[in-house]
Amino acid sequence: MKLLKGHPGDVIVKEAETSKADLILVGSRGHGTVRRTMMGSVSDFIVHHSHVPVLICKHESHLMERSIST
Repeated sequence: MKLLKGHPGDVIVKEAETSKADLILVGSRGHGTVRRTMMGSVSDFIVHHSHVPVLICKHESHLMERSIST
């Protein structure tokens, strides 16, 4: 196991390149649009800066909340 320091998005993207990963799998906490815009999103950063495919997994409870509100 490695302990890496830095901005999480940068570290994940660099580590994926270094280890020649085929895919990055990352979770999403499901923050709203306003909070994500103000705070930034690690998963959003990874999607826009990675050179390998990225799969973002949302927790089932977030998916249910979204389907109920629409």
